[in-house]
Amino acid sequence: MSDSAIRSLYRRLEEFNRDPEGVRFREQNIKKFLISVSVIAIIILFGMNIFDRLVEFQPSNHTVLIGILFPLVFLINLIIALYLNKYRYSLYFFFYILALYVTLSACLTGEIERYTFVGLNAILIIWFSLIPYNYKSLIFHGIIFIVQYYLLLYFLHFSPIIEFRNPQTNIYILFTFLAGSVIAILNNKSEASAFNRLKELSRCEEHLLMLSGNMQDILWEMDVQTRKFTYISPSCEKLTGFRPDEVISRSIDKYLTPESLNKANKLISEAVIKIESDQQSVNIPINDFEQYCKDGSTVYTEISATLIANKETLKIVGVSRNINDRKIAEKALIESEDKFRKIVDTSPVAMCFAYEDETIGYVNRTFVEKFGYALSDIPDLDSYFNALYPDKHYREKVISDWNLNVQNARNRGTSIDPYEVIITCKDGSEKNIIVLGALLGDIILAIYNDITEIKKAEEALKESQERYALAVEGHGIWDWNLITDEVFFS
Repeated sequence: MSDSAIRSLYRRLEEFNRDPEGVRFREQNIKKFLISVSVIAIIILFGMNIFDRLVEFQPSNHTVLIGILFPLVFLINLIIALYLNKYRYSLYFFFYILALYVTLSACLTGEIERYTFVGLNAILIIWFSLIPYNYKSLIFHGIIFIVQYYLLLYFLHFSPIIEFRNPQTNIYILFTFLAGSVIAILNNKSEASAFNRLKELSRCEEHLLMLSGNMQDILWEMDVQTRKFTYISPSCEKLTGFRPDEVISRSIDKYLTPESLNKANKLISEAVIKIESDQQSVNIPINDFEQYCKDGSTVYTEISATLIANKETLKIVGVSRNINDRKIAEKALIESEDKFRKIVDTSPVAMCFAYEDETIGYVNRTFVEKFGYALSDIPDLDSYFNALYPDKHYREKVISDWNLNVQNARNRGTSIDPYEVIITCKDGSEKNIIVLGALLGDIILAIYNDITEIKKAEEALKESQERYALAVEGHGIWDWNLITDEVFFS
């Protein structure tokens, strides 16, 4: 490992061990560990005393005393820790007392080699491997354990300790300490990595919870077989009034109206058939559904979902979006269009409208009655101009005038200027019409004002005026009725 890698590891461990959240994460199971080791130590020590008496081994009074005293100390330490809810220093105290017990036992029994060094190494292995403390603290107290152990053994033992001069024994202890120190560092590194992953996961979960709780859309997951929700975001409460815990593990038939439920089951069945052909996922077509709210009302949602094959289970993940306002607007628009259509259809004035793509979308009843052409006869502007203006030269003039008027209206942002045309009806008759119109977005509305009778009246009036003028000038006017053979002079 390079120097930069060592320094990087050191910085990460220092950051982790200084972070209060990291310390709480590292020591989260310290209570359970203290209880476990204390109970095990008490049972073992009392068990050893009972075993010695059962095999008729006569221990010394000092051995019996420490065999009773130390379990009581462990028990008192545990009770105080539980009462004060303080476990960190109680665990330190436990291991120091345990090391003291091993030292005293080695001295009193005289079996130094078996008790002393096996006991010390066992303590060091447990200390470095299982205690979730800062690696520096573990190494520091590990050194103190060894120093305490040797000092107590040196001062309390009544005969020369030959084993201290044995290099193998010292190397054994030194190797255990060094190996334990490495284990402590690696454990600390592993704890730091786990904490960082957990912290990142927690941050992602909080972020996701914040998004799902504040977004308008609802995220959800459903088990296909049971038709029950396995997850739903908190935003469902804003839309339907149901809390997530009231929705999870309940079937969708509790929340969808019968018509929407039938639609949902049909779409799910179709998706399942598709996914059985070895597909990993199938997109379910976007659809509108009506679902119940907690107060008994209903709300319309637009659902986008995907069926996913997950091992042996099928799940649907989806997003529900509130479209209630859109549905209300659509309903109002439909009602408005119906009213408008009724008004236009019963209007005494002929009307029709065309789209920008030159298709004719509607002709009213008066248009059909007046000119004889139904919508099927003139579905587009080409057929419209060909039918109403069969003369080619006149038709070209009308089209040119119409396009000019439409363009002028667009430029000015006003209605289409009225102009007079002669329309040929389906039965071949002709009508004098004034055409005017308006631009409504991508719709061109045309209104036809029939002035045929006015034109006839104007011509009759003109003829009468001419007759009157001739009479006044003295030329005279006469009419000869061929049927009655009567002649009238003016």
